[in-house]
Amino acid sequence: MPNVTFLVCHKQTLKALSYVPELNETSTILDIGCGTGAQTITLAKNTKAQITAIDMLTQFLEKLMQKARENNLQDRITAKGNDDGSVKLCGKLV
Repeated sequence: MPNVTFLVCHKQTLKALSYVPELNETSTILDIGCGTGAQTITLAKNTKAQITAIDMLTQFLEKLMQKARENNLQDRITAKGNDDGSVKLCGKLV
């Protein structure tokens, strides 16, 4: 049985997705602070978008990519670490 935290996260992620126009294969989702990937996996299962997942902890990203492989989603999820907590978009610090 899935744990309650996962179910709440899943439900909230799906609610947030309901406010976003259709996401297709050319769309990109940026998941900042992805943790071990519960939300990232939900996003991948419920959209056709490419997902870039960012977190400071390498062990979280490793767990995320393990989940991605288990769900055959590894081709749509890219995990990126950022040790200093900064995020660069299009080469600019944000």
